[in-house]
Amino acid sequence: MSCVLRVSGKYFDVDAFLKKSNLAALAVFRLGEPKSMNNPRRRNLQSSVNIDVSKASFDNVKRQVKDAIIFLTDNKTEIKRLMKFKGVEGAELDFATQKHDTFLQEVEFPSELIALAGSLGLSIKLSQYPEPKDEK
Repeated sequence: MSCVLRVSGKYFDVDAFLKKSNLAALAVFRLGEPKSMNNPRRRNLQSSVNIDVSKASFDNVKRQVKDAIIFLTDNKTEIKRLMKFKGVEGAELDFATQKHDTFLQEVEFPSELIALAGSLGLSIKLSQYPEPKDEK
């Protein structure tokens, strides 16, 4: 998983949307369902769907950005329909990368991506995950 489109809303009927959509869900979370099997008392406070935007690795954010531009361009009409779907409260493009132990780590989002995402009502997020520990 690298770049995903996350769409959520308390009363968003994810199943109704997906039934008539060409967008494939990576994960679906429904209001009131347990967040995890490890702690079934913690429940989802809203419904949401994660949609695959890029399969590029964590170390290849430039490829994730290119894939996102292609995805948004190719699916513009369906994303507009999604953003107007009853119950949708917000959506974001979430780019995943590994956090390196360096002085400076930069990620540049080109104006083309920002303009395209903005025109569709999407925010942009960067999630940094720790590097895997060396197993010896």
